[in-house]
Amino acid sequence: MQLICMFSVLVLAIGGLACGQPHVHDEHEVVVRDSVKLKIPPGPSDPQIQFAPLPSAVDSVAIDPTLGYFVGDLGGGVYWVTDGSYNNMFMVSTHGVIVVDTPPTIGHKLLYAIGNTTRLPVTYLVYSHLHADHIGGASLFNTSHPTIIAHAETRNRLATLSPLDPLRPLPNITFEGDYTVFVGNQTLELSYHGPNHNPGNLFMYAPAQRVAVLVDVIFPG
Repeated sequence: MQLICMFSVLVLAIGGLACGQPHVHDEHEVVVRDSVKLKIPPGPSDPQIQFAPLPSAVDSVAIDPTLGYFVGDLGGGVYWVTDGSYNNMFMVSTHGVIVVDTPPTIGHKLLYAIGNTTRLPVTYLVYSHLHADHIGGASLFNTSHPTIIAHAETRNRLATLSPLDPLRPLPNITFEGDYTVFVGNQTLELSYHGPNHNPGNLFMYAPAQRVAVLVDVIFPG
């Protein structure tokens, strides 16, 4: 399975992901449990901790300075876009394009990236979560009137903004647990497993291509 972590570094891991170092307890750390102080013995020193090397897929990509973005083909109509800082994903189907997140740092470059890949319109837009640094470019797609999908908590929080943010239109479809997007020959499974990075932050999975997207949660290395 390929995993896209759409924060400042994009990660594609096949078969597994090497994540951050576990916390090493200090010998003076004390944990209170049931009003009883338990002294935790020190953990292993750093030289004793072994990590598998990160796969070459996480290496940085060369971005054409003229274009200002890079498009990676993950196969099966799934693509990821990066400006070297933020990333997002789109899926090309026989009946339209599904876009996951619209980072404003990429901005209009995302329109170019999609337009240079397919002539089909963007029909669905998925908000991974509330934060503007990941969905603040959503208004760029207003002319194609995509159906916007998000977790109910994301919509609730956007709706409380006063005034409403015109750059982050309110979703048309919301859900609580699971929701599957079917567009032409493409399927994208959305699920919510409780608050993580932000209440409403989604797990997104393209089963045919075995590509998973999780934003701002898993940091490799």
